[in-house]
Amino acid sequence: VFGGPGSQEMQGVVLGDLGLVAVGKDGTVWTSTDGVVWERVPADEPLAGAAHLGVVAGGPGLVVVGADWSGGDEDAAVWTSADGLSWERVPHDEAVFGGPGSQEMAAVAVGGPGLVAVGFDWSGGDEDAAVWASVDGLTWERVTDDGSIFGGDGTQTMLGLAVVEGLGLV
Repeated sequence: VFGGPGSQEMQGVVLGDLGLVAVGKDGTVWTSTDGVVWERVPADEPLAGAAHLGVVAGGPGLVVVGADWSGGDEDAAVWTSADGLSWERVPHDEAVFGGPGSQEMAAVAVGGPGLVAVGFDWSGGDEDAAVWASVDGLTWERVTDDGSIFGGDGTQTMLGLAVVEGLGLV
């Protein structure tokens, strides 16, 4: 269940309608009803090549954010599933998910307009934090910034976020 060629790594886990769903390196998905006994979901082409994944219960059921290398460079990417067993990639929009250099979503949470994802954009010569928002998990927009909030000299990256009662997203 946990072995196999290459590196096996769970990168995010969430409680869905059918139990626990974990996502990992190279788009591997595991499910469990109790957290003790796990099953590996057969490889699903839409998640093949996915990397650095975060998962949340929201949108059409479950939403996974991360990155995809299939276009030649690293672009942010989103996948959705009603049940954690079969996945569909949200269509790539270069203006939202791509651009020169690397873009990656590292984490996602329910909040704000519906869902908020954070990560980085390495298109301006250095790594700047980046934020995306979605009302439904299917349609995303990149939060615009002139560099004064998410950018600056050196590296800025958001790798996680949480909803804190009374504070909202942090």
